Amino acid sequence: MRGGGAAEHVEALPRHLYTFHGCGLGQVLDAPATRAVLAARLQSLCFGMSGVRLDLLERLQAFLAEDVLPIIPEEGSVGASGDLTPLSYVAATLCGEREVLYKGQRRTSAEVHAELGWQPLVLRPRKRWR
Repeated sequence: MRGGGAAEHVEALPRHLYTFHGCGLGQVLDAPATRAVLAARLQSLCFGMSGVRLDLLERLQAFLAEDVLPIIPEEGSVGASGDLTPLSYVAATLCGEREVLYKGQRRTSAEVHAELGWQPLVLRPRKRWR
């Protein structure tokens, strides 16, 4: 049995989740639909019940402000709500992985992060509020 505890998996688990749920197919969402996905996710997370950190909310807002649009396939989903596959593409691009549409060009998220002077996010739980 391997040593260590749950703490060593804090950063690996979210990455595994968005990697393995990224199994969409078909055409990609158009720009207005992708903006709607980002805006809906941002609005939902702003209720404060999800456990995300403020920097994730700020980056989603920056994606909208700078028109950085994750490439999200139209088909494919897992989970009861049906949004895990599409949102995995959003999560991956926030972390500097997969592709985005930026200034009319399909580019890697890592390139766009660098161009905008952003550090890709590392997903992990927020610190407890005290």
